[in-house]
Amino acid sequence: MFRFLFILQFFSFPFFEQRKSDVVSFGSVESFDHEESSPYLFRDALNDCEISIDHIIKKNILVISTKSNIIVFEGANMIISTSILKNKYHGYSNPLDKIKRDTDKGILIRLNRGLYETDKNVNPCFLASSILSPSYLSFDWALSHYGLIPEKVVSITSASLNMKKNKTFNNKFGIYEYSDIPPAAFSEGLTYFDNGSYSVKIATKEKAICDSLCKWRVINSVRELKELLFVDKRIDEEEFFTCDFKLMTRLAALYNKTNLEILIKLIGKKYKYE
Repeated sequence: MFRFLFILQFFSFPFFEQRKSDVVSFGSVESFDHEESSPYLFRDALNDCEISIDHIIKKNILVISTKSNIIVFEGANMIISTSILKNKYHGYSNPLDKIKRDTDKGILIRLNRGLYETDKNVNPCFLASSILSPSYLSFDWALSHYGLIPEKVVSITSASLNMKKNKTFNNKFGIYEYSDIPPAAFSEGLTYFDNGSYSVKIATKEKAICDSLCKWRVINSVRELKELLFVDKRIDEEEFFTCDFKLMTRLAALYNKTNLEILIKLIGKKYKYE
């Protein structure tokens, strides 16, 4: 079990709804416990506000998010914002120059506008949901992670919410690509991927298939779907057969997309579940 200590620096959570990229630092006063690989909730004592933790947990660093922001609990290595750094370097005549010097030296690694990582050895996939929030790992990256496709994926792909258009970010850790899925499906079929020090939200393999079919070319029959999955996209059919088809059917019904409706037909015809 890990314990995190923090100080609340911002007290009005409605502030977060005004801007999508605010990163807020907490330092110490309350304690927060979490047990590994379990759903996490933090309840702010002042606002009685439940916040789902869906970002990175690494050693003594905790990153959580509301619908529109990231909140950072400080630690040795961490994701950190310009506003936090300006506060940290308030004794310098020009804090922004200090930030630039640290970036040039590699002490800070820029992730996105106003957001930095201090650990150069972090696995890049664990940064995806902090670069753009809310999001979770999915599509080709998740399919490759689960062994459903043979290719090694170059870009780190994630599902996003209400971004309206695809987004791509390039930084020293890699290429990050984001694509919206329907809001009704967004929060379903998710789990956590961790390596003992880091944890990030990721689609289950059933959800990754559904997300992908939401974006791939539209097909019109079960035959075309099988060709798309197992020939064009080279989905491993044996690995596909290990999916939870009851879960996949429930997820597919959330998209209101032709491809997913045909997936439900394929499951009903070829793959039986109780």
